[in-house]
Amino acid sequence: MTSVPKSPPRDGSLYVLPGFMDFHAEHAPNNSWVTFPSREDPTKSASVSYQEGVEATHRVAHALRPGRTGPEQEVVAMLLNCDSIMYNATMIGMFRAGIVPFPMSPKNSPEAVCHMLRTTKCHRVLSQPSLSALTSAVKATLEEEGHSVQLEELPAFHDIFPTLVSRQVNGDAHVEPYPARNPPRGMDDLVIYIHSSGSTGLPKSIPWTERILLTWADSSIVRMSCKYQLRWAVQALPPFHSIGMVGHMLVPLVSGLPVAHFTPQAPAPPVLPNPQNMIEGCRITGCNAMSAVPIFIEMWCRSPDLVDYLAGMECLTWAGGPLSASNGDMLVSKGVNLAMIYGTTEIGVVNRVMDLDFSENPRPDCKRPEDWAWMQMDERIQPRWIDQGDGTYELQCLARLPYVFGE
Repeated sequence: MTSVPKSPPRDGSLYVLPGFMDFHAEHAPNNSWVTFPSREDPTKSASVSYQEGVEATHRVAHALRPGRTGPEQEVVAMLLNCDSIMYNATMIGMFRAGIVPFPMSPKNSPEAVCHMLRTTKCHRVLSQPSLSALTSAVKATLEEEGHSVQLEELPAFHDIFPTLVSRQVNGDAHVEPYPARNPPRGMDDLVIYIHSSGSTGLPKSIPWTERILLTWADSSIVRMSCKYQLRWAVQALPPFHSIGMVGHMLVPLVSGLPVAHFTPQAPAPPVLPNPQNMIEGCRITGCNAMSAVPIFIEMWCRSPDLVDYLAGMECLTWAGGPLSASNGDMLVSKGVNLAMIYGTTEIGVVNRVMDLDFSENPRPDCKRPEDWAWMQMDERIQPRWIDQGDGTYELQCLARLPYVFGE
């Protein structure tokens, strides 16, 4: 019988990042942090252990802030299009170095990036030559305004993951531990910025403190991942987005179970997700849960064999748009456990995930499989419904602190 991985304490005694990762490296260093189809044999699974992952974050910290010189909590924007495991190691390495990362979608316009750099007083941008058109436009615009911008190149993949590039590497892979912060940061210290979608205007810069990050680490999807021992396929989740933050980092680091990514391609561009490579990667890495965009699920519905495969999983989630009623009904009729994920950057995941209480003798108010299109609020969310006077209500989720900064 496979033992259940030990979870780090979520009582504030450890930093979420990099503390949760260090916890696993201490207690189970050889356990897998991430999995992906092998470079050498794409039909087999490969992995990066927690020990290798932690060492990678130390290398990033040394590269971006040597000797822990300079100010604590300097905001550094991440404008990157790289392999997701490199992206995640870079972000955690920035936490380790006392840097406040600001992951940004590389699809943002120069105007949007300039707005976010201004509102957060950010003067450093970590990027790649492939995005030079965007970063050059941003730098030129802001420096005309007297806002200096320092462009820095992402460290090379082989320097951060030397053993992944060549399993023959031994002594050269050793890394000196990065100096710890003294004094340690507090629960209400800023640790990261995440931006909103910008669907109603320019993206907003959302500050997350250590306390807020800890709250996200206790969200419904994270708790359910621990309860049901879910091994997620997260290839479709963008690492700069809050849902990517949850799926790529918080779920594996709390549950102790690896999540599946695409095979690293560096120095080439990363793999783009599509319906076929998502399923292939999920099968090869042995995942029992998957998060996908609705269009992928709609396409899988065309194949009875793929529907049967999805029915064998513990959970199939979607977010970012609606799933057609006809295909949703068909999937649940075939035994697929569908679960919606709904949330916002400011609040987090607000609904219960894997919330079916159906049994042979269900209560009248229980959610049943055919109610898949409906959601229930997570019991840890404090909703308030404000009557709009026209038969509709505005949902307000109560929080201790305002999340939006620099509107």
